[in-house]
Amino acid sequence: MIGVSGKKPLASVWRASQKSLLLPGIRTGRNSGVRRLILKIIFRVLHATTGIVTKKTLISSRNCISTAIASRSNGRVSNPQAGTWDMEAVAHYREMLASLRTKGIEPFVTLWHWTLPSWLAEQGGVLAPEFAWYFARFAAFVGKEFGDSVTYFITLNEPDVLAAHAYLKGVWPPQEKSVLKYFRALKALSHAHRLSYRVLKEQNSDFQIGIAKHQVAFEMKTPTLLNRLLKKLAEFFWNDWFLRQVKGTQDFIGLNHYNRNVIANGYGKNPNQVQTDFGWEYWPESLETALVELKKYALPIYVTENGLADSTDRLRPDFIPRALAAAERAIEQGVDLRGYFYWSLLDNFEWDKGFWPRFGLVEVDFATQKRSLRPSARLYAQIAEKNGLEKPS
Repeated sequence: MIGVSGKKPLASVWRASQKSLLLPGIRTGRNSGVRRLILKIIFRVLHATTGIVTKKTLISSRNCISTAIASRSNGRVSNPQAGTWDMEAVAHYREMLASLRTKGIEPFVTLWHWTLPSWLAEQGGVLAPEFAWYFARFAAFVGKEFGDSVTYFITLNEPDVLAAHAYLKGVWPPQEKSVLKYFRALKALSHAHRLSYRVLKEQNSDFQIGIAKHQVAFEMKTPTLLNRLLKKLAEFFWNDWFLRQVKGTQDFIGLNHYNRNVIANGYGKNPNQVQTDFGWEYWPESLETALVELKKYALPIYVTENGLADSTDRLRPDFIPRALAAAERAIEQGVDLRGYFYWSLLDNFEWDKGFWPRFGLVEVDFATQKRSLRPSARLYAQIAEKNGLEKPS
């Protein structure tokens, strides 16, 4: 995924995000709440289908930059052998990045959103003996090719989610259930990040590098001894373990957050009074909990994903201001929140679920590629234009 913001990367900008492209949305400045906006209006990229950022770019290139450069993507074979690169894809992304820069947009480039070149998958994927080395080589290549256009790199997107779905739940390739392989995958991914961080910093010490980490807000219904123990265990193994593995090799933390988990003598005891299309509990306020929990790492934070599946847009207009209010409360508690990407700009392909979950601010007719602004998109633009939320009287 490639993120975009305004010209000044450490000032407040508004954003929305996409699998391959994190597009103009919201970013809050340090200790500013949802204030001090430097605005590159949200509709800049919505209208960019007549330029470099085309319909094909936004819809079909769902994954991160590695998909086109180093794997099978959009029906053509890329990187069919180890150590070779699809220079046509490189030229495409170079042109895209130049277009973003021309529009005053700051790219956030993610190196890996779970896809692998077929030759590496055949060697065992993330469990291949040389996976970390291959990944670092790829990071070095991307840094060399695009470093003149990119400052912000996210090496890994939700490494824990990929490992859990592949090796605990066994529902994503290679569909194996093994606790041992789950932890081996996490170790391999953390090693890949550390090596990549090192090679990118050797190229340019000004590169800003982090991961996009999926975090759950674990909340106790009542503070019993058992519930406290369960909360500590969950936070340690899901929220903290991987971040500890990459300690010292992040310039910022990317937070992907979607839900809470209520603990009441067990996990998953959420009230679920309102649910999204995905079946997740609707509770925007959990973003505050997730952000405050990351404060202990003393690093800048970017909310790299936060949103919901809502095909009728019945919840999203309420979700956005409530989530932003939660982010503002976290800032008031000392969280160094630098950016917020709404997930997502466009409806897209949601992995093993297909096209039916609708996360987008913009509705997409996948048969015709027609795009239609949902009311929430206009609301989000209004919030950006006003540079803040309406305060209750």
